Amino acid sequence: MDFRTLVTMICEATDEENARRIVAALVEYEGSRVSLPRQRVTPTTDEIRAVLTEMTSGEVSVLLTAVAARLSSFDAAWRNTGEVRALLAKNGIRVRDGVRTPNGNGPGVHHEDVSSADAA
Repeated sequence: MDFRTLVTMICEATDEENARRIVAALVEYEGSRVSLPRQRVTPTTDEIRAVLTEMTSGEVSVLLTAVAARLSSFDAAWRNTGEVRALLAKNGIRVRDGVRTPNGNGPGVHHEDVSSADAA
């Protein structure tokens, strides 16, 4: 019997809290041989706004690639600019097709969009 089948059987046979304890004990017992899928850590709207406020201080716009690099501190999956664009849109943060930054021009977040959103 493989580990995933065993976990499935445990989850079906008991309540969620006990299943979590049993699975945690099994994972500890198995050590590093078992890799369970982990959930992506998604920053909250407030965390995203705090990052953008810091990055755009001094009226400097920021490229989407720089935002992605910064958000990857929450989870490495946020290095993908397409997913970052969708995350920003979901949180009501405008991404422009072109912004001017000290690091070049391209898609990103304009500093006025961050300051106006913070004021609202």
